[in-house]
Amino acid sequence: MLYVCLRFPLLGLEALPGAPLSEPCALIAQQQVSLVNAASRLAGVTEGMSLTTALALCPSLYCQPQQSECEQAHWQRLALWAYRFSDDVCLSGEDALIIEISRSRRLFGSIQRLHRRLLAAYQRHNITVQEGLGPTPLCAELLSLKGITVAALLADDGSLQRPAMKRQL
Repeated sequence: MLYVCLRFPLLGLEALPGAPLSEPCALIAQQQVSLVNAASRLAGVTEGMSLTTALALCPSLYCQPQQSECEQAHWQRLALWAYRFSDDVCLSGEDALIIEISRSRRLFGSIQRLHRRLLAAYQRHNITVQEGLGPTPLCAELLSLKGITVAALLADDGSLQRPAMKRQL
């Protein structure tokens, strides 16, 4: 079996309709910053910071309260898209999908082609994705947290390079 984990670190921001994601953006919960994008980090804004401090550092910061319903609907759409690539999709935590992909190899011709199409489906919609690949769901999830790309773990023939994977863990 072969699993891919897709993690969506900016799920809350990307779920907001009309959020200017190329500009500094932040989600706010109880007067504290709960999630920021890369532009906000460049301006010095980080998670856990008070809203007042964040606005002092970046007056143009686009702030929105966390919108759980909007996030949940977006999360469900992301999971439904994954079913185009496999019939075995599982939600993991608050921001990740685990997808069993080995059985879809024949349909897409190779794991590499399946992987490219899977990422392209999300990237076309400007969705930030961190990925991980492994022989078990937990391994795929751990590698997604480490930021190891799927391409770095696949041999030319599409097989999993277990020594490379073990070095990363």
